Amino acid sequence: MALQSSASTRVPGPAQGFTVIIAGFLPIMAIVSMFPAVPAMIAHFGADPNASWKVPAMVSAPGLTIAITALFVGLLVDRFGRRRLLLGSTLLYGLFGVAPFLLESLDAIYASRLLLGLSEAAILTTLNTLIADYWNDKGRRNWLTMQGLVGPALSSVMIFFAGALTAWRWNGIFLLYLIAFPIFLAMLRYMYEPQREATPARVEGETADGVPWRTFATIGGVTLFASILYYVFIINGGLVWQELGVSDPGKIGRITALPSLFILVGAGVFWLLGRWRVSARGQLFAFLATLGTGLTIIGLASDWRMMILG
Repeated sequence: MALQSSASTRVPGPAQGFTVIIAGFLPIMAIVSMFPAVPAMIAHFGADPNASWKVPAMVSAPGLTIAITALFVGLLVDRFGRRRLLLGSTLLYGLFGVAPFLLESLDAIYASRLLLGLSEAAILTTLNTLIADYWNDKGRRNWLTMQGLVGPALSSVMIFFAGALTAWRWNGIFLLYLIAFPIFLAMLRYMYEPQREATPARVEGETADGVPWRTFATIGGVTLFASILYYVFIINGGLVWQELGVSDPGKIGRITALPSLFILVGAGVFWLLGRWRVSARGQLFAFLATLGTGLTIIGLASDWRMMILG
């Protein structure tokens, strides 16, 4: 069906779907692409006795901001509109993301990463809202599945270039954030403000008494725990490679890019688990068991082969 001129009657198509997929990768890139640069940045700021913990803290700083501000960003989405907030936050993402390339102070870089997290929170919240606004349940599942397939491929590409840029210059990795600007132009062209429902949809499990806080707390707690485990390798992976004798950032990026494609296998496995109607608890157990096994192998690795296996 062709897109109509009125925003209230427009029907989202592949242009909107692929723009959402690419834009949704921006917050992931902010953390995934950083790990080849951690050893190089610690070495660059070697004169700072606290660099060994400041650099990892800088890597995870956007996640901290997201955790603190995501709840309030939801209010901004309703106040300013989806499209306007998405465009503004993506533009700021590019500016804050590239800023460390021009900075020499670790504290200033940390501050820019905190601001980057604010823009990430807005991007994540707005995109999730748009996915719900644009498509019905079937459409959401289709595009989220596509995102699960495209994301790992993009991660591998970014890890490869992250290593190469860090090998060129200690803060060269931050040039990757320039990708936000062409994505901004795609949003400007294809994303539109959806028609809002007069009556908000009720959250599953919500009663007349109010919001299901217990459900939210459980989901939030599990998500937080899983996120902490996820950050373990992202923050420390480059340091582990260094301990195994691989110190060149370019080589770290090349070696890690290939096994990161196995995320595609994981996406396929969990897609099958969903098709087989495995319960949420069963899928969560599979996730934690797989992640725990991988981290254990990495912790016991004595050479690069075991590291890749982990």
